[in-house]
Amino acid sequence: PARLIETANHFYQDIEGDWVCLEMTRTALRRCGIIVRDEQALPVGDQAVSDSWGEWVCPHIYGGIPPQVVRKEWKMIRDGKAFRAIEGVAP
Repeated sequence: PARLIETANHFYQDIEGDWVCLEMTRTALRRCGIIVRDEQALPVGDQAVSDSWGEWVCPHIYGGIPPQVVRKEWKMIRDGKAFRAIEGVAP
């Protein structure tokens, strides 16, 4: 959860609105033909990755997220633009 929050704050603070964290399994994605690759952290648009993320390995989902694979939605808690927590998920 801490890495998800750090990533959201690094890349997405300027995108307003309610955010959720989706729980799913790689197996469910694979059954739908969706590819998941563990890769180094990558830039988003023109925003580079944080210098402190050198050793991070991140699951990247290629091909979308079919609604039927989502097991649960977790509300992301914000304070202004900043993401602070994922409701119901321990830090």
